[in-house]
Amino acid sequence: MPRIVSFIALIAIILVFGFLFFRVMAPFLLPLVLAALLVVIFEPLHRRVVMWCRGRTGLAAAATTGLVIAIVLLPLLTVLFIAAAEGSAVVARFNPADVRDKLAHARDQFALLRLPHAALLRDIESRLQALANAPSNPSLDPAHLADELAQIEAAVENLRQHQTVTTAQTAPAFDALQDSLRAAAKTDPQATDTRPNRDALHRASRQFHELKLVLLGGPFRTWIKELANPTEEEIQQTARRVLAETQGWLFSIGGRTTALAGRVVIGLMITIVAMYFFWHDGPGMVATVMRLSPLDDRYERELLADFTKVSRAVVLATLASALVQGLLGGIGYYLAGFHAVVLLTVLTGLLAMIPFVGAAAIWAPAALWLYFIDERSGAALGLAIYGLAVVSSVDNLIKPFVLHGASRLHPLLALLSILGGVSALGAIGIIVGPMIVSFLQTLLNILHRELLHFDRESRGGRPATGGEQA
Repeated sequence: MPRIVSFIALIAIILVFGFLFFRVMAPFLLPLVLAALLVVIFEPLHRRVVMWCRGRTGLAAAATTGLVIAIVLLPLLTVLFIAAAEGSAVVARFNPADVRDKLAHARDQFALLRLPHAALLRDIESRLQALANAPSNPSLDPAHLADELAQIEAAVENLRQHQTVTTAQTAPAFDALQDSLRAAAKTDPQATDTRPNRDALHRASRQFHELKLVLLGGPFRTWIKELANPTEEEIQQTARRVLAETQGWLFSIGGRTTALAGRVVIGLMITIVAMYFFWHDGPGMVATVMRLSPLDDRYERELLADFTKVSRAVVLATLASALVQGLLGGIGYYLAGFHAVVLLTVLTGLLAMIPFVGAAAIWAPAALWLYFIDERSGAALGLAIYGLAVVSSVDNLIKPFVLHGASRLHPLLALLSILGGVSALGAIGIIVGPMIVSFLQTLLNILHRELLHFDRESRGGRPATGGEQA
């Protein structure tokens, strides 16, 4: 009994200090994970460097770390800073007046985008919305409300006389709206309750919305027309919101704040130091973990081998595909005449890592911009064909070639692992998420074999049958 109590106390103490250890190391998990990924990817290079250094592990670790810095980290930081600078320049050149002019020109070119009687529709809608909130505004007297309803009814009649669309639904929609407005206007001026008929007002608001859908051609056409015909206030609000969010995001990429720059520098230093020690003391670290782990040694070796193989394959396949798609996309953007080529290239490479989203999330809007905004239909068509046939299709060639069956994640599971990884770990989760799922698959396979082994032992060593043989 004392040994059992002591064992339980020991487990409890280990759990407490393990939790504290995790809290202490949590700020450095991202640099350590990045260092581990780089070590796994460049392990073949490190073995060659060890041979060149004649077995001197310290010199070989330092040399490999320097090569990784020169091959990966410095070019990556340079590209990110250039992309952030280009994005900042685009944001600085952003002018709401240009948006207004572009939208006006697009409406002139495409009849679908035109909003007939826009001022009249907005006036009726704003007045109805104000009256729908009138019961909460005690300053509105019945006479004023009646006058407002009369003006709305006159505006609706004006709209009815000048409508450009006549269908079987227009006349009933106008009649229903005008009936609701007359019902809402039937308020006794001598009544102590100065509020109009609330139900009639809300009904009139709903019926105006239905009338607008009929006049504009349905929900989708209405949404398109309203999106292409923003008010001046909406343009200004959208511009301020986009500028604020875009500038914050670009500054985060470029590290253009003191606190962020400090975190980036510290993270890079930890990554570099961790890479050196992983290569210098890696075998000893692995041996220590295996000695302390309660798992059987053969399972530990299997986990290590599978983790190394799957991690290298998944990371190389993901990064190689994203890099190639980004570079190919950058060539297309350059030939199409875009200015922020590096920014578009980086965004294409980043989104290319996400299943079902891919590089099309960048080159497709770019092609639409060329067609609708710049009015360069030839360049837009060429970029769309190039993006579909080359940029997005190369992913189907690179990943199978690199993976070689090392990872067989279902596409849905791959998507969820990436989205969950990004949510939990940030950008590095694009790579770490699938690795964790693959590692879990290996653990479940080991558990399955252990359960089969226990089942055979419980049967007295008899061979498994049926599903066990499968």
